[in-house]
Amino acid sequence: MMSTSSGVATMHQPIKNKNVKKTVKKQGNSFPSDRSILECLYAHYGRPTNIEKEKVKIYRSYNSPAGWAQEDWVVNGWQMGRVTVFSGYRDNPTDLFAKTKIGAEGEGSWFISIKGDQMRVYLKGKLDTTLKVEV
Repeated sequence: MMSTSSGVATMHQPIKNKNVKKTVKKQGNSFPSDRSILECLYAHYGRPTNIEKEKVKIYRSYNSPAGWAQEDWVVNGWQMGRVTVFSGYRDNPTDLFAKTKIGAEGEGSWFISIKGDQMRVYLKGKLDTTLKVEV
């Protein structure tokens, strides 16, 4: 048993909060917001109907819980990413709960790359267009 000057015994180390997420900002890499990326895509390709969830994933570096380091996915200076839009639907009019699905490429799923205020959109593995996005 250990004692301190205050007379209180301490038997363990302080508890660390594992739920705190660490955010690392790299200097010089400002990306458009998720909303501006989505609005730019919708303006060019059209807005899907019955949107349930929108997901923008920019492939940035991270460390897995097991300690594996994954670097940024950058190709020729362009930061790669993916945009997925989940749309709700019902099998028949009496369904109580809506199910979700991802639309085809160009209608609910886009593979993108970003450099500054420019965004390249790829469909079926080929460059489809380059769009200007508000940063």
